[in-house]
Amino acid sequence: VYYVCPQGFWLTDETGYTIYIYGVDAVKLVAQGDKVKVTGNKILYYSMYEIEKPAVEVLEKASGAYDLSSMIKENTIDTISTYEKEYRYEYGRLYTVQGKVIEDPTGKYTYGIRDILTGKYVVFYDSAMNDKDATHANLKANLGKYVSLDVMVWDHYSSGFVRVLPISDAVETSLPELSDQQLIDMVKNNIE
Repeated sequence: VYYVCPQGFWLTDETGYTIYIYGVDAVKLVAQGDKVKVTGNKILYYSMYEIEKPAVEVLEKASGAYDLSSMIKENTIDTISTYEKEYRYEYGRLYTVQGKVIEDPTGKYTYGIRDILTGKYVVFYDSAMNDKDATHANLKANLGKYVSLDVMVWDHYSSGFVRVLPISDAVETSLPELSDQQLIDMVKNNIE
């Protein structure tokens, strides 16, 4: 168990495969870092595979921590924003991204993060946040700022955008050095 959310938890195995285990009752049985065996119904819930109605057997209890550092890779919002249904293997993956914190342009959630060069964005999935108030406070404090943070790719929402889950606080960081052409492209791509 590498991440626990309000409605379920995420598993990874020795191959790096990730899958979401959906079930509030199951969440009560596990802690981050536990080794578990799960049986249940593998379903396709919109664009994401998950196990529903899980039977969870805890094989080894952990301290409630899991070192995510080996799972976190670098990626760009521009790349993540293109993940559609055929990218299901990316759901549950962890990445460090940089971009500008924005209000959610889809109107379905509260905040998102935009690639400053291309204008593409991903949306932060409110319902999966463990401490939504604290996470929203951090994002609000960084609204309009260029930040770095770790995210989990959640899924491709049916309305046509990618949802991610912030798994660290957003930290303001310096803008990358851009060429004159990149600056021109950035302005063009961010005009609304």
